[in-house]
Amino acid sequence: MLSTKRTNLAVLNGVWVFPPRAYCEERTWWPNRVAYTRHQPIEALINVMRRNLDRHFALSVIALQDVIAAEKAGKIIQAYVRLAEADNTMAAQETAQNVLRKLSGTPPIPGRFGEYWWLNADFQPQEAVDPTVLNCPI
Repeated sequence: MLSTKRTNLAVLNGVWVFPPRAYCEERTWWPNRVAYTRHQPIEALINVMRRNLDRHFALSVIALQDVIAAEKAGKIIQAYVRLAEADNTMAAQETAQNVLRKLSGTPPIPGRFGEYWWLNADFQPQEAVDPTVLNCPI
């Protein structure tokens, strides 16, 4: 059963366990990081960090599917998507189920690390834009 409580993800302290990058790459979550809480009931999050030049956030399709599957299997009580700036300060957070609802009918974009959705800070899907185009003087 999903929790109705909402955890504040502004500060990710020692409660959250982040598996190594190699594990995230192996699971096809990278460049997103998936973390879980050390305590019961277990919660999970997908940390989606914006790169310096990007205006939006790239959410891994596999990461979202995996945390939602863990919820449905009862392995975790709640999963979140956390959008973070390049310095890892939180930009926004939402439950994984609500993010999936917002993405309903939006096809993912193929990418170097697997399929992803390009999101704004309101978790709305966006068209992928090459950041170098934003700085083009002509």
